[in-house]
Amino acid sequence: MTVLVIDDNSTIHFIIRAVLEIRGIRILSAMDGLQGFKIAQEQHPDLILLDFILPKITGFHLCKMLKESKQTKSIPIILISSKADKIGKQFIHMLGAVNYVAKPFKTEVLIRVVEKALEIYQQPLQN
Repeated sequence: MTVLVIDDNSTIHFIIRAVLEIRGIRILSAMDGLQGFKIAQEQHPDLILLDFILPKITGFHLCKMLKESKQTKSIPIILISSKADKIGKQFIHMLGAVNYVAKPFKTEVLIRVVEKALEIYQQPLQN
């Protein structure tokens, strides 16, 4: 399993990598929306963890771009943001995200949400 983390905070990348790699999940990293879009199209991860506030392309616009792109529309997206609770769960789902984790988050919550999404939305392996 591969998860793409798109967040401009290197500490968030470090924490996510530490808690998910130990569970056998490969982590790809992007520090801005433009880089994240490129990596998502080239690497086609199993899941994307997307911050809402990003440089170059906001998480809002990136989420729309990913859901409109033929190469990435089937990849589940979980928003990770300090704004997630204010934005509202209904709006997050309207964007095409499957869930969200509000920052600051407890690692147990992140693990539970990621593992559930990977279980539900797992793509069959291509031969």
